[in-house]
Amino acid sequence: MKEKTTRLELLKQGAMALAVIAAGGLLPPNALGKETRKVKGSQSSFKFDEVFDVIVVGSGLAGSTAAITAVEKGNKVLLAEKMNHLGGSSQKYDFHFSCPGSPEQKRSGIKDSPKILIKDLQKVGENYGAPELITEMAQNSIRFYKLLDKLGVTFQQLKELRGHSVPRTLWLAGGGKKVLEKMHTYLSGKCDIRKQVKVDEVLTDATGRVVGVKVREQYVSSNTHEDDRVNTSGIIKIYGARKGIILANGGFAYDQTFIAGEANYFGGLSKMSSTAHPGSTSGLLRSMILKGAHPVNTSLYHFDYPLYERDMYYGLIVDATGARIVDEGNPNKFGRIAFKSKNKNGGKAPICIFDKTGFELISDKQRRDAALKTGKLQKFASIEQLSNAYSIPFAALKKTISDYHQTIEAQNDELFLKMTGDLNGAAIKKAPFYVLKIEPELNYTTGGLRIDRKARVLKMADGKPFTGLFAAGEAVGGVHGAQILEGMCTLDCGTFGMIAGEQAAAMEAVKLN
Repeated sequence: MKEKTTRLELLKQGAMALAVIAAGGLLPPNALGKETRKVKGSQSSFKFDEVFDVIVVGSGLAGSTAAITAVEKGNKVLLAEKMNHLGGSSQKYDFHFSCPGSPEQKRSGIKDSPKILIKDLQKVGENYGAPELITEMAQNSIRFYKLLDKLGVTFQQLKELRGHSVPRTLWLAGGGKKVLEKMHTYLSGKCDIRKQVKVDEVLTDATGRVVGVKVREQYVSSNTHEDDRVNTSGIIKIYGARKGIILANGGFAYDQTFIAGEANYFGGLSKMSSTAHPGSTSGLLRSMILKGAHPVNTSLYHFDYPLYERDMYYGLIVDATGARIVDEGNPNKFGRIAFKSKNKNGGKAPICIFDKTGFELISDKQRRDAALKTGKLQKFASIEQLSNAYSIPFAALKKTISDYHQTIEAQNDELFLKMTGDLNGAAIKKAPFYVLKIEPELNYTTGGLRIDRKARVLKMADGKPFTGLFAAGEAVGGVHGAQILEGMCTLDCGTFGMIAGEQAAAMEAVKLN
C-alpha cells in the first residue's frame, strides 16, 4: 500500500511540474516564431512551403510503422527525422517482441491469447496502464506480426521470460537496427524520408484542426542534454498536412532538465546515464503541453541493465558494506535504491549475487550469456573470492547471506517483503557464484501524451481529441503503467504505429493553400 501511495504522489507531482514547465515557456528561441495566423472554416491561411497528406514525426519503430501503414493506403507521406541518421532509440535496442498467438507459439504447442497477456500486464503494471490501451495493444499484436512477416522479419528464438505467464517473447538477432533497415528499405521511393528536420510546433487552424508543422530544416543536433533550449540551428519552414500528423518523436530520457522536474525525487536521477540517443529530448512534448495536450505518467521511467531486470529475483542484492538493501523481485524499486546506494557509498555500486542454481534459472539466457561473455557478469569460485574482488567486508557479507537463507526457509521476508515462493532452490549456496553490478541507466520514459484507442492525442481541458493529430510509441504515456514487461515496448510501438497510420490515412483531406 505504501508503494502505491508513493506512485500516486509521483503522478500528482509530475502533473504539477509539467504545468510549471509549460507556464515557463521553456522552448528554444525560434520554436514558436511569430504569432500563428488562423482563419475561419477548415482552411488555413498559413503559407506552406510544402504540403503532404500525412506527416510522421520520428523514424523509430513507431514512426516507421505508421509511415508504412499510411503509404499503403495511398497517401503522400513525409517521414521527418531530426537527427542525421534514421531509427531513433529503436535501433539501439534488442528486438524483443511479446506476441500472444504467434506462429512460433503454435508450433511449440503453447496456448496463449490477448486476454492472458492483458492479465499479465495489469499485474506487473500495478494497474497504472490504461485498460483500453492495453486491450487495444494486445488485440492487435498478430496484425503487427503479419506486417513484420511481410517485410521479411524472422525470429531466431521464443523466450520464456519471468513476468510472462507463458513463453511469448520473440527475439531477432540483429535487434531493432535490423528491423528498421528493412522498414526504411521498404519505404524508400514510396514516401519522402528526410533527416535533420526538427519539428518545433504543431499548427492548427481557427477551428482547432491540425493542419501542419513548423520545422527547422538542416537542423544540426548539439548532442547535449540542453539541445532543445539552446540550439537554434536550421532554416524555418512550414509543412502542411491535408489529413493528419503523427507524433512518434520518442521519449525524453536524454533530457536531464526535464527529468529533474519530473522524476528527480530520489536524489540525482537526472544525473543518471542514459542508453537513449541524444535526440530523446522533451521539446515537442512541452510544445504540445502549451497547446493543451494532456501529459500523463511523466514521473515514471524504465531502467536498463545487462540482465533482464526481472531475473534479479533469483539473486541477492547487497551494497558496498555487504548489507542487503532491497526486494530483488521489484525492478522499479531496486533501480532507484541502487542509484542512491552508489551515491551513498562513494560511487561503489551494489551488486547482485547468483549461485549456480540461480544462474541456471535466469529466464533470458541469451542476455545472460552475452553479459558473461562481455565481462559484465563475473564468475567466482567462492564467496570470499567475490568479496575480495568488490572490496566488500567478508564477515558482513557472510552474515547477510546467512540471514537471507533464513528468510528463504521461513518464506517470510519481514525486511523487504520479497515473495520467495518461486525461487525454486535459488540461494547463495552452490558454487560457482556470479556477480552483476547494479548500475541502472535510463532507457525508456513511460510518460508522454495521452491518447485514446484510435491513437488520437487528447486535450487536457475536456478529454476530447485534437482533430488530425495522432501519436504512437514512446511519445505516448499511460500504456505500460508502473513497470514494463519485456517485449512490450516493441508491441506498443508497432500496434499504435499501425493504428495511428490507419487513422490519419482515413481522415478527410482539407484544402491547404
